[in-house]
Amino acid sequence: MGVSTTISHALLTIVAITLAVSLAIAVLSQLSTILNTMSVSVKHRSDSLRTIITITNAYYDSVNSEFHIFVKNIGDIPYSDLENIDVYIGSADGALDLYNVSTNNITEYDVVDGVLTPGETIEIVIRASKTYDSPYEVKVVFSNGVSETYIFS
Repeated sequence: MGVSTTISHALLTIVAITLAVSLAIAVLSQLSTILNTMSVSVKHRSDSLRTIITITNAYYDSVNSEFHIFVKNIGDIPYSDLENIDVYIGSADGALDLYNVSTNNITEYDVVDGVLTPGETIEIVIRASKTYDSPYEVKVVFSNGVSETYIFS
């Protein structure tokens, strides 16, 4: 009975250690995943804080019913998601309507590479789907949450 008890304790100890190691590996791998996710999230938030835009000018072409909006990157990192810019247009005292932008609506004035680099200006042309009263309000919103509003007559 003494030898079988020792063997049973040894086997239970081995099983307990194996389970503890398995649990530690599972916890550490999940912790690594959480840390990576948080790191990516912090980087995206940091990038959005370093992306700063300004609308340098905007005008309404009544002949073609088009809004021309000039957006300049005054931040210190480039913005490359030009396909996912939302533009809100309306009368300054009313609700704004959403217009989605594609690369067909954008003219780059520096290097034409699909990236809004620091210091670069792009022109966004939006054909209005309805008539708005002056003064006009335009709001440009990037996919990372950076936005700028401009009111003009």
